[in-house]
Amino acid sequence: MGYKAVCFNCKKSFSRPHSAFGHVPTKCLDCGGTIALLNQTFRPPKKNDKEAWEVVKYLFENGFTYQHIHNESLSPGYVQYPTNMRDAKEFVSKYKKF
Repeated sequence: MGYKAVCFNCKKSFSRPHSAFGHVPTKCLDCGGTIALLNQTFRPPKKNDKEAWEVVKYLFENGFTYQHIHNESLSPGYVQYPTNMRDAKEFVSKYKKF
């Protein structure tokens, strides 16, 4: 298991295993920008899909790292992350407490 190291400048995602020494990258290897760490289940949008990347960045800035948010009333039992900004804003207001 690991995590995704994401650079919002380059719009790239790198899979990274958990290190036994606790080393966590903080800078992008390509541009030197700050790295965001997201759950390993995160699936990055295509590099040229600017709107989808803005949604991912917005969610991250509001504390969402693509961890599962459970809701027993849904099948398969967890909430799907939004793919557009209108839904993302509603998602943040609804699930911020989680």
